[in-house]
Amino acid sequence: TGLCIETRPDWCGQEEIDRMLEFGTTRVELGVQTLDDEIYRLVRRGHKVEDVVKATTLLKEHGFKVHYHWMPGLPGSTPEEDFELSVRLFSDARFKPDGLKLYPTMVVEGTELEKWYRDGRYCPYPPDEMLHLLIDIKSIVPKYVRISRVLRDIPAKFIVAGCKDSLRDVIKQRMEQQGVECKCIRCREYGHRARNGWEIGSPYLVRMDYEASGGKEIFLSFEDENETLFGLLRMRVQSKSIIPLGEKIEGNLAFIRELHIYGPEVPLTEQKPEAAQHKGLGKALLREAERIAGDEFKAQQMVILSGVGAKEYYRSGFGYRSQGEYMVKNL
Repeated sequence: TGLCIETRPDWCGQEEIDRMLEFGTTRVELGVQTLDDEIYRLVRRGHKVEDVVKATTLLKEHGFKVHYHWMPGLPGSTPEEDFELSVRLFSDARFKPDGLKLYPTMVVEGTELEKWYRDGRYCPYPPDEMLHLLIDIKSIVPKYVRISRVLRDIPAKFIVAGCKDSLRDVIKQRMEQQGVECKCIRCREYGHRARNGWEIGSPYLVRMDYEASGGKEIFLSFEDENETLFGLLRMRVQSKSIIPLGEKIEGNLAFIRELHIYGPEVPLTEQKPEAAQHKGLGKALLREAERIAGDEFKAQQMVILSGVGAKEYYRSGFGYRSQGEYMVKNL
């Protein structure tokens, strides 16, 4: 069990992060919306792109999973710019979030944007144009990213203009018709594919390395030949130590920011033949991460930001100890 907190990029400094750790937070969702300072100014957002960079870096350095809220169609933007910024989201090492919530801009009753809409100062993208844009965005999302939501749940009676209906199923159908795939984590998860009648093969280990926010990210996963995802591990290697650990670490510091096995939840002491959990995949991912951290990066310690309910898993099964809000093990 882990806590998710949503906040603004300019409200995510060391003080806020210390409180998040105290609360047991493991994932933080940042209201990023766009990466354009002019649009931020136009909508009076109150922060800049540089605040996004700082918050993202600080969160990853402390082992959090980082998700962005992303809003195509904001005032001052165009579909072309929205797509270019979405490409930048994953090509610029200062960003590269672990997950996205896609929230197409909607005109909601009683808002300042409704006044702009009534005055002709703002016009949302036509639904079909927004649909094409979202398909384009989903088609470029890397395999290490999870798109957890498409469209915010606001009752249609409050929406004056913009997309009112759930788009995920429509997008999925349109992408299948066009022969376009989304490689995001959610679209490849074992549980979803099993329910949808996919033929599930045998899992094998896959590794992807990329640079992000001043560190090295190693994304390990178990997948079959169709890229069906059984489980994943996110590990970050950085040369910078952090204040909450309470000691200076010499050399590289390795952080496991996420370890997740997909499919139906199974209690720790049970096994189910049809489930992916408790078949040794998590153990294999963790052991491989420890090997990579020690052998390739000469890290002296592995640090895990774990949900409260999973701490015993690391303590009893793998020899980790509690240190502040983290689980730590000498390599």
